[in-house]
Parts: sequence; structure tokens; C-alpha cells
Amino acid sequence: MASAERSRDSWEANSPIQAEEADEVEETPEARRKWGGQYGDYNFAGLLYNHVASTLDGDQGFLISPLGISQALGLLLFAVGPKSAAEIDGLLFPKGANASGLRPRHFLQSGKLTYATVASLRPDVYIDPGFLTDAAELDSYVYRTHFARRDLKSLNTFLKSKSQGIDVNLQYLLDDYYPANRLLFFNVLEFEAQFSALLLILLPIRKASVQMVERRLSTVDVRKLRSRLNITLMNISLPKVEIRQLLQLREPLRKAGITTAFNKTTADLNAFRTELPLDDVIVFTKINIFSQGINVGTSNTTKSEQIAQQETDNERAFVREEKPLQFEALRPFIYAVVDSRHVYLMGRHIPTL
Repeated sequence: MASAERSRDSWEANSPIQAEEADEVEETPEARRKWGGQYGDYNFAGLLYNHVASTLDGDQGFLISPLGISQALGLLLFAVGPKSAAEIDGLLFPKGANASGLRPRHFLQSGKLTYATVASLRPDVYIDPGFLTDAAELDSYVYRTHFARRDLKSLNTFLKSKSQGIDVNLQYLLDDYYPANRLLFFNVLEFEAQFSALLLILLPIRKASVQMVERRLSTVDVRKLRSRLNITLMNISLPKVEIRQLLQLREPLRKAGITTAFNKTTADLNAFRTELPLDDVIVFTKINIFSQGINVGTSNTTKSEQIAQQETDNERAFVREEKPLQFEALRPFIYAVVDSRHVYLMGRHIPTL
């Protein structure tokens, strides 16, 4: 189930920026094994993206924050028994290298990122003191509620106070909230920034659909795509992006292999001494990017730093004496906001024609 609010797209004027581009290449099994051995092919973000996409209409845009979801699952990891812990660990921390090895770029590092993770449970449910300690160390919170509709406003206020002002409006977005619930995990995350090469746009070729590209995401770590791209000068038109999306992840997480905690007969929520299953993991993601244009740095980025980065990228692009390519987001594409360690956001954009 998903609820979303988004503003009407408004297009920026064409602006030359440095972009990294590569055509799709069908790799041989030998090349794939070499790539996997050198970098690792596993991608939690792409795998989860696919599972969420499978629960939504193919012509529906959506947004997830793999970072926010990993925060919620990281807190859940301290609440469950060995079997559920192994399932969560297998999804979040697979064997093999997971760092991209690429140098971080300063634009995203200075962006505004706020978030909060909350375990919400009924007053009559026991909480192990050790879990409270673990939650505090993770900068997460525990909230008691009777799960009545009238309680949503209070929970919304609590989330807002713990996330530096993110207003989720749960009372309008969340329908599946009943007194029968016993335990819900929430994560709210807001990203607001301008950046350059750390926005990845995966645009299908003319004969392909966005779904064909999506199916490959589970075996391609989007953080590592930069090492396979070339610097290219482009004239780019992108929409201002302001999206608020709430997603209930029970089904996508079950498809990803986390089943024990959701099952009435196998639930192992040891931190709460209950045989009741986890009702859901609910994530709310809000983004606001390009509101001041696609070449604008953030308040924490000095002008000299911006100029230095742009001069470096300009030199790499112009030395190849290329004419700027034209890019307009006129057909569906996938986007991701990444740095060398995290996938902050991933989404499917469906243009409004």
C-alpha cells in the first residue's frame, strides 16, 4: 500500500552541466564474474527497490530511501531472535565487499538530511531494558500508543519533534492503523539539497521500458556505477522534485526474505517478550531537490569549492571536444541519490505530459 503527495513538475531552463554517461552493454558471464569479484555485485537498494515496485502499478512513480529503511531494520535487528536476525543480517550485510571505493564528492555531503526511527507499541507490551539502551545508541526512539485513530495526531507530533520538524501528516496518509496493532516500526527521512554527479539517472533506451531496467537493479550496485561512466558535457532539463511518500513495507520485506518476524506462528520479538508478530515497517520519505536550480550548491558548500569542482569537471569534459548532449526527462526513468557509501534515495519518475 502506498500514499503519496507530489507537486506539479515545473521545468528548469536548459543548463550545461557535467554529467556521466554510458550506454547499456550486455556483459558476458566472464566480465560479470570479474566485476563482481572486484567490486561486489550485491545491492540492497536495488533489490528492495524491485520488491517495492512489484507491489505497485507499473505506471506509478514512487520513492524509497534505502538509507532510511536500513535504519529501521537496524533497530529491528536488536529486537528479534536469532532466526529473524539472520534474515535481516542477510539482507543488510551480505558477505563480500560493499564499499564503492570511490572518492566522496562534497556536494551531497553538505546537503540537508534529517531522519528519525521509532518503535511504536502498545502500553501493555513489555520492553527489555537492553533494547531501550540499543535504541538510544542508534539515536532511535520508543513510543507507547493504543493505535486508535485518535492517537495518530499525537504520534505525528512525536515524529515531528524527533526528526527536526518533518511533518508526516499520518492522520491523512496512513489508513491501516487499528487498535489490533501491537508493534510498528517507523522511519521518517527528509533530504533537501542540490548536487552534481551524485544524482544517477537511469534512462531506458528507446526500445526498452523502465521495468526492463528495474529488473537489473538487484544485481547492479548503483553506488559503483560511477567507475563505469565517462564524463560528458550535457544540456539538461530536469523537474523540480518535491515528493512526500509513505510506504508500508510488510510485503516487500517478506519478498526480500524477512518473514519470521511477520509470521504469527514464528515471530521471535525477544525484546518485547511477545509471540505477537510485527505488524509492519512503515517509512515516510520526503525530498526537495532542484528547487534553486540544478547547479546550485548548498549553504555549507563554499563558492571556491563549487568553482574548483566545476573547473575539474569542465576540463575533463572539454578536453574531449564534445558538443553538449541534450537530455530532457520526457519519458520514465529511474533515479538515485548516492555517495560512495550510501544510497540515500531511489525512485521511479513518470513525467506528467
